[in-house]
Amino acid sequence: MIFNVSKMFNKFARIALQDIASQYGMPMKGITGSLLTRYNANKTRFLEHAAFDALNCTEDDCILEIGFGRGEGIAYAYDKVKSGGGIVFGIDWSPYITELAQKRFVLEIAEEAKIKVDQIFELRNLPYPTDFFSGVFHVDTFYFWQQDAMVEICHEIYRVLKPGASLTCGLQLSRLKKLQKWGILTESQSDPTRYLLCLEPAGFSSVQMTYHRSKEGSEYQLISGKKPYSSEQTSDYDTVMEELEKEIKRDLLVEQVLKTRRPPSSVDVTLSPPDVKS
Repeated sequence: MIFNVSKMFNKFARIALQDIASQYGMPMKGITGSLLTRYNANKTRFLEHAAFDALNCTEDDCILEIGFGRGEGIAYAYDKVKSGGGIVFGIDWSPYITELAQKRFVLEIAEEAKIKVDQIFELRNLPYPTDFFSGVFHVDTFYFWQQDAMVEICHEIYRVLKPGASLTCGLQLSRLKKLQKWGILTESQSDPTRYLLCLEPAGFSSVQMTYHRSKEGSEYQLISGKKPYSSEQTSDYDTVMEELEKEIKRDLLVEQVLKTRRPPSSVDVTLSPPDVKS
């Protein structure tokens, strides 16, 4: 009898962990999704703050968060830009998470137009103009990016960043080891090296992973990379005029996004990004 109870408990625990693992990257509406996202929000709130602070943005900047969870990072960024001309954009692939954010920030979205959240399924095709954001940040999330698409995703993030702007990712290696132990993440998924090795080929410079301590004494890490300013100088008239035309179109597109608070069409975002040398 004891053996049967133990066997049933182990089976139940295995099913529960499988459910948690499947919803860790794509939370769904329900008890598991609600509890998991609340738990994560509590555990990663300080990472959200640290990742955003590392961008050194001003109140007039447009910022993007990738994978915003229950909106802790968006709320923190909003507090920094609400008195200026900046806007906080957020993208997530979970319909449940997107719905939560739309309800939480209903006033900021509808009346103030200071927050814009979208459900995005393909990170290799972001619906934003080239050279648009003053900073992009995220916590975790890269664990669920396919390895064969990683460089393309990083390059797309590079494209939407302004020259001189940075990307930051907050993570906590000690927490990741626990998630591996519980079977929620695999070692290959959470290995930061696979992310770091894709940033330079995508065009980023000053790529690094730095170690920090929170106010409570917990160690955490920040991965960062910068989109460099173009160092190429040319005196060719046709090339200069072509680049000038692109800049004018880009500025008009940025103005359109800021006025309408809506992503441009796929036709609009076909402006060629700057050449990237791996």
